[in-house]
Amino acid sequence: KRGATEVEKRLLDGSLSTAHPVSMFAGLADAVSASMGGTSGVLLELMFRKMSSTLTKCESIGIPELCQAFQEGVGAIQLYGGATVGSRTMLDALIPAAAALIDTKEIKEASNKAKW
Repeated sequence: KRGATEVEKRLLDGSLSTAHPVSMFAGLADAVSASMGGTSGVLLELMFRKMSSTLTKCESIGIPELCQAFQEGVGAIQLYGGATVGSRTMLDALIPAAAALIDTKEIKEASNKAKW
C-alpha cells in the first residue's frame, strides 16, 4: 500500500512524469524505492529500472517495445530474487502475464494469465 500511495502522491503533485515511458518507469522506481521496505520494494524498483533502461535503447516506443520492457523487468525480478513460477511469489503472476503480453500484445490476456 505504501508504494501505491507514494506513486499516487507523486502523480498528483506532478513529481512523477508520465510524458515519456523511460522517465515514467524511472520515476516509478524512485517512488517504490523511497516508500517500500523489504524484498518486494527492492524487486519492484529493479523491475521498473530495467523497464526504463530497456526502453532507452529503443528508436521508438510502441506496444511491442513496452511488452518487451515488461518482460525484461520481470526477468530482473527473477534474476535478482532467485524465484520462478511455482515459488509462491509475485512471479507466479508476473511471468505468465509477461509471456501473454509478448504473445498477444493484449493487456486483457496478460491480466487473465496473471490470475492464480
